[in-house]
Amino acid sequence: MSWTIALLGTNTLYLPDSLSEVSLASMDAAHDDPATDAAWKKFEVSGIHRIRGGFDGIKEATGGIAIHNKNQKRTFKIIFMPHLFPSETDISEALDSVFNYNHLYFFKMDYTFSTPTYKIHSDNKCLKVAGLITGEDEFPTGSKRYEATIQTIKPILEG
Repeated sequence: MSWTIALLGTNTLYLPDSLSEVSLASMDAAHDDPATDAAWKKFEVSGIHRIRGGFDGIKEATGGIAIHNKNQKRTFKIIFMPHLFPSETDISEALDSVFNYNHLYFFKMDYTFSTPTYKIHSDNKCLKVAGLITGEDEFPTGSKRYEATIQTIKPILEG
């Protein structure tokens, strides 16, 4: 089972709110509709795992007592569907292209989460993220698998 996400790599900065979200309406007309805009590259993924973690891991106080910090960073691990080499190298090229820009934006497309608290971003918005991508060749099957790790650019600050 898979679903589609969209990633936009651009040299244009769209200012995010405190949740690292950018209103699609505030983007240039050329980029305000991830479903139809060709600059938003669409990818099939098998899963996205959300990870919350401390800025520098778990800190310890004198005596080895762990200190919890409610202010955390929000990271997502994206598992892309494998694709065949060489017939589907356009997918590799599109992924490489997206990550070669100064600014990266993520849009979940039309996936609906059954648990509203888990949703990745608000409706009619996308996330401003920082990210990196890794790939692994599976030579016996002639396929390539990619994973990306993206992190919201602003931390989760809870009062």
